[in-house]
Amino acid sequence: MLSRRTLVVVFISSFILALFAVPVVAQDSLEQVIVAPDNSYHFRLPEGWLVLPGDGGTHIAASSESAFQTLLGGEGAQPGDIVVLVAGPDTIAGEIGIAPGTDLETAAATFGSDMGGDMALTFGDIEILDIPDGRKAAYNQTVEGGEQPAAFYLLDDGSGQLIAVVFLATDDDLTAQADLLYEIAISAQLGGAEMPDVALESAELVWVKPDVFENIDGALLVTEDTIFVSDGVSGIQVYSLDGELTGTITNDELLVPTSLALAENGNIWVADGFGNIVAQVSLDGELVMSFGGEDVFSGISPDFVAVGPDGSLYANDSRDEGTWMQVWSPDGEFLSEFQIGTAESYIWNIDMGPDGNLYVVDLGSGILVYDLAGNLINENFAASETFFRYVPVFVALDDGTFVMAAEILESEDEAMEIVHLDAEGSVIGRFAAADLGLEALYNPLDFALTADGDLIVTDGNMDGSQLFRITLTAP
Repeated sequence: MLSRRTLVVVFISSFILALFAVPVVAQDSLEQVIVAPDNSYHFRLPEGWLVLPGDGGTHIAASSESAFQTLLGGEGAQPGDIVVLVAGPDTIAGEIGIAPGTDLETAAATFGSDMGGDMALTFGDIEILDIPDGRKAAYNQTVEGGEQPAAFYLLDDGSGQLIAVVFLATDDDLTAQADLLYEIAISAQLGGAEMPDVALESAELVWVKPDVFENIDGALLVTEDTIFVSDGVSGIQVYSLDGELTGTITNDELLVPTSLALAENGNIWVADGFGNIVAQVSLDGELVMSFGGEDVFSGISPDFVAVGPDGSLYANDSRDEGTWMQVWSPDGEFLSEFQIGTAESYIWNIDMGPDGNLYVVDLGSGILVYDLAGNLINENFAASETFFRYVPVFVALDDGTFVMAAEILESEDEAMEIVHLDAEGSVIGRFAAADLGLEALYNPLDFALTADGDLIVTDGNMDGSQLFRITLTAP
């Protein structure tokens, strides 16, 4: 897998990057706003381009989904293919060694020499450009050498901190795409980006139940008239839609229920990662059946279970070599399995959408979408919304929309918010604790919809826990 550490690591490595087909995009339609992981800069890309964020202040972007696969080690470069590499001030100063405040022309010569030395490239003369907002850019393009042509821009807003935007391409002549590359380059600016100024839905708190968990798991299952909430100590708590605790489902053979799904017979499927089993329990706590064990599920897994459109069960197995999705029949017969993510992925959350696809939160790569045959059909879902620092939970709702908990990059205190996305992954609602009339949002754990469209939320960490219901209202 391509190193994400710094731009310099990418340059100093063998740099065997296959490059990618640029879609037909209007040069002024840079609709994606990409924010650095450390919030030090942001830039824009055409819609549909894919981004591989680095650690801290670096990004690598490719221009299509197939191109992104090629970047990760495949083949299939096409004429006109482009890769963009962006480095922020910390990378330029700390890794490349260009001190803040260095004269722009000197900095560009140093940057070009560093690249040229590692990549065996000879760069043409540096051109100093006046660009919008009173900024300047140093432009430099290779004239010979290397396996592919390259060009770079160094941008200076007068603060002494620089941003580098580097382009690699398969075409010998970058002139045909020069306007697009220029627009991408000058879109890079210091600091985070503001959220789009659009009308968002509002939310009203219906009720909240504090301190509901003894051990914070918080997996949700909501039926027509009942809310089921998993708790690692007490079992599965049962609530009315008004938030009243009506009972608890317990079974001594279940250790820690971490995911719940409704069985076709009205019972509950439970993923018990600590017990390494998937179990079906009746509403009075009787163990109807179970399958798995340490020889079937590895580590603390499964912690996800879902019922597919055909009644098959899907449960994850977290192995040393990566995470696999196992498929079982309703009577516990193993059918098949497929890998989600890679060996380097950190799979944080999985959910099955009403479209029958699996939505996977990979803390290294973003939100991945798989069909139930294991085919990766979208590796950058919600790519147009790049304001999220941390996404601990992401749930596909029954109405075809999505909701997640996220830390927002523009938030100074890194406070958690609930973010509602439409079917295309665009933000339609954002709710901090104050917006919901809550004293705090700890760490939302799971979401589910009631039959009339209200959102049920489990929320908790070591500081506290709560179960609450909110009504969402479109603008």
